[in-house]
Amino acid sequence: MNKALLLVAIFFSLQTNAQPSDCINEIKENLVAFSKKSVFLNAAAKKKIDSVVIVFKKNIGCRIVITSYGNNCLTCQQTSWDRGYSVIKYLRQIGIDSTRIIMWAAQNVGDPLTVLIRPGLPEEDGPSLVEPYIPCYSYHSLTKKRCKGSRNH
Repeated sequence: MNKALLLVAIFFSLQTNAQPSDCINEIKENLVAFSKKSVFLNAAAKKKIDSVVIVFKKNIGCRIVITSYGNNCLTCQQTSWDRGYSVIKYLRQIGIDSTRIIMWAAQNVGDPLTVLIRPGLPEEDGPSLVEPYIPCYSYHSLTKKRCKGSRNH
C-alpha cells in the first residue's frame, strides 16, 4: 500500500512541475503595441493583456513569457526593458504571481514598438525580471536621479 501511495505522490508532483499542454493550446500569442515615444500601457493594451490573463488564471500551472525588442543601442535596450516591465507591472497589479512570469528584454528580432506575450513552453525557464540596462534612464522611477549627459549611447 505504501508503494501505491508513493507512486501517486510522485505522479502529482511531476504534474505540478511540468507546463500543462493546455497552456500552449489555450493561451495564444499576443502583441501589445506601444506608441513610438511611450513605455506605458494604454487602455487598449490593458484590454489585450486582460484577455490573455482570463485564460492564464484558469491554468494554474502555466507560465507566461514577456518578450520585448530593441537591441540597437543602450537606450534602445532600456526602452525595451521599460516596455516589458510595464506589462509585468500590470500583470502583478492584477494578481499574477511573478514566479509565473519569464522576462526576455532587448531581443534582436521583433518590432521594438511591441511586447510579445506568450505561454511558456514545457521546461522553459528564465528570470521573472531581468535587471534594467540603464536604470537612471528608466521611466519607471527606479532611481531618484535621471542620467546626466547625452542619451545616445
